[in-house]
Formats: sequence, structure tokens, C-alpha cells
Amino acid sequence: MTQQIRIGTGVGPVGVGVGVSQSGQVYGGAGVGASVPVGNSGVRAGVGAGAGTVLYDPNTSSRVSGP
Repeated sequence: MTQQIRIGTGVGPVGVGVGVSQSGQVYGGAGVGASVPVGNSGVRAGVGAGAGTVLYDPNTSSRVSGP
């Protein structure tokens, strides 16, 4: 399994993020979600859905090949 580092942010129900894997792949993603408070604890529970894709993969990038 390849290790990945991802960061993201959100405002309201919408969030976006980017990440980089150990192999140099760059990922991007976006999603939406909703949450509700759990009692008076200050904790929220929620669900969300999103999609992501590889934005750049150094293993499949265009390369100039010689004759």
C-alpha cells in the first residue's frame, strides 16, 4: 500500500482537498456533507460523499522517446 498525505478544507457543507503519495501522484477531491450536534457535548456526527481523481502521475506523464 502506498502512503499518502492529504490535506483539505471546507466551508459549510462543501469541502475540497489535495494530496501527494510516496510515488509522486497528486490527487484532488471534493465532497459535500451534513452533520448534527450530539446532545450538549459540542460533538457533531455526520455523513458525506465525495469524489477524487489523480491530477498528476509521474509514471504515466508524457515522455519523449528516442529513435
